[in-house]
Amino acid sequence: MTLRRWLLLALLLAAAAAIYWSAVNRQPAAHQSAPVVLIVVDTLRADHVGCYGCTRPTTPALDAFAQTATRYVNAQSAAPWTSPSIAALLTAHYPSVTRLAQLPVVLDESFVTLAELLHARGYRTMGAVSHSFLHSTLGFSQGFDAYDEGQVNAVISSPQVNEAAYAHLERVPAGRQFFLFLHYFDPHYDWVVHPEHDFMPGYRGPLHSGQNIEELLARSRDLTATDLEYLRAAYDSEIRFTDRHIGLVLDRLRAMDLFDRSLIIITADHGEEFAERLDRWIGHTKKLYDEQIHVPLLVKLPGQRAARTVAEPVATIDLMPALAAYFGFAPPAGARWSGTALDLAGTPAGDRALFAETRRTADLQSLRRRQWKLIHNVTAGTDELYDLANDPGERDNVASTRLAELAAARQALAAISAQNDRRQRDFPVQAERPEFSAEMRQRLKALGYLQ
Repeated sequence: MTLRRWLLLALLLAAAAAIYWSAVNRQPAAHQSAPVVLIVVDTLRADHVGCYGCTRPTTPALDAFAQTATRYVNAQSAAPWTSPSIAALLTAHYPSVTRLAQLPVVLDESFVTLAELLHARGYRTMGAVSHSFLHSTLGFSQGFDAYDEGQVNAVISSPQVNEAAYAHLERVPAGRQFFLFLHYFDPHYDWVVHPEHDFMPGYRGPLHSGQNIEELLARSRDLTATDLEYLRAAYDSEIRFTDRHIGLVLDRLRAMDLFDRSLIIITADHGEEFAERLDRWIGHTKKLYDEQIHVPLLVKLPGQRAARTVAEPVATIDLMPALAAYFGFAPPAGARWSGTALDLAGTPAGDRALFAETRRTADLQSLRRRQWKLIHNVTAGTDELYDLANDPGERDNVASTRLAELAAARQALAAISAQNDRRQRDFPVQAERPEFSAEMRQRLKALGYLQ
């Protein structure tokens, strides 16, 4: 065989090996860098989004966006409240590792954020946030060239988030890649009914637009079905208002010839509960049922024009490793992410175990694998097991009858808990309580977060 043929054979074998290992590791080939836009809507549960089955016209802009994006049907957040959930999204580490499972503490600088990962590769990194729990006081501005917090204490913040977004985009130097992180707060309580999006105009009950969450919780056991429907309608009004402003940002990207060539992610940090459970709780933070952790996740790749759907369970904690794999970015030195690099092109994620946790009022952990979901109360030592295929509302606890499935779920949960313990040792940080300003403290008290 001639030398030329030997070289050709070697090249063919190397190419075949590369394709094989790429398939085995489920890693797509690296793509050219592109602008990245991450939009997070606070407190947006999946079943109140049109393309996830909501019958009200809550999200026409998101529904239209989904026609050119990949829709992950079963996406889950890592926690049922803002700081730990978004910290998990931005660092690919679970709340117990970042020390945010129980209280809003400062995100330690030893955790590399998505903004830092992209900034190190020449991206201009920009953010606009609207919740005190994402304030620079808590370390969430790590890695950002510009981080707009001017709308943090506003009752209605979507217009201000948009203005900040437009200003950020105008400042990007020609030809430079950028990362834009936008956080919209309006669907979070207290729920304001926007007159142009009033889904229950005939309501004449005891509740009103903008009612304080503490008042709602105090009278939750006395609320009728009609009252609760009014709360959902007010919540949907806030979603529709926010959706309109997200649509305006997407239109601005189109006008600037950025939409088609950008990688755009739209998701939520957590959902919301409307007295679905026996304790008649309204709000979030303290439970791990799907109404609090099942979130929408829409991903549009550069140049994508066709809709795709992925039904297999995935998690928002997977997004940072997924972006690194998509662009071929090496992870930070020594990084051992908790998230898994799902294929953003829409290839099914396979047999994945999803974990979530919270330590607000109780120490809870959840584990979802295929159709089975375990909720473990660490404090009480009790388990709930649900067959989501036949019981999507998580009403029938089968922990006492499906013993094999319970044992398998417990084993998987123990493995992730042990992994989190090892990650904690990788980051031996001291959780630091933030020093909120008087204005931020007042706002957090009004929202029921501080006493």
